[in-house]
Amino acid sequence: MLNSQLIKYINFIIIFFLLYFFNYCQSYYKELKIYPENLKTVYLDNFSNQTFEPYIHLELTDVLKEKLFSRNLLYYTNNISDARYILSGNIILFRREVLLYSNELQPTHYRIDLVVEITISKKNQILTKEELYDSIRYSTKDIEAENDFITRRRLDDRISNKILYYLEKTILEDLKGNTNE
Repeated sequence: MLNSQLIKYINFIIIFFLLYFFNYCQSYYKELKIYPENLKTVYLDNFSNQTFEPYIHLELTDVLKEKLFSRNLLYYTNNISDARYILSGNIILFRREVLLYSNELQPTHYRIDLVVEITISKKNQILTKEELYDSIRYSTKDIEAENDFITRRRLDDRISNKILYYLEKTILEDLKGNTNE
């Protein structure tokens, strides 16, 4: 009897925190949605690549463009003169590391590390500069085997979510600070 009451109490607490978390996330996005479109235009500069991994910067830029189009919070523009904010970045590190070998000494498990430095600016004024890191593990031989392209795409997706989080947060802070415009 006591255990069932304890379980109900724990479930209530978990549900309460989940509802609070979702409400907090929704209020953040609602705050950004109230501002007009012309105050939230973003130009996405092509990311530069300081690594020896070809095309990784183009793949990341494409994923970021797709996410900007699909989120409906910020508005992407192809023309830098129409943009209020500019997002630029630099891929500093791309490292593929072997974690496990098979009995035949063939690599089977890998980890890819990615470090991206982003800069968010407005009219030649840097608003924020962040260095973001993410890592992903994958296997080429297990039941859930995936190839390098799919894994890189998942990693680009994860790091682009972090980039967009900082972009939305920075723009919201700037808009709140500049309410007189």
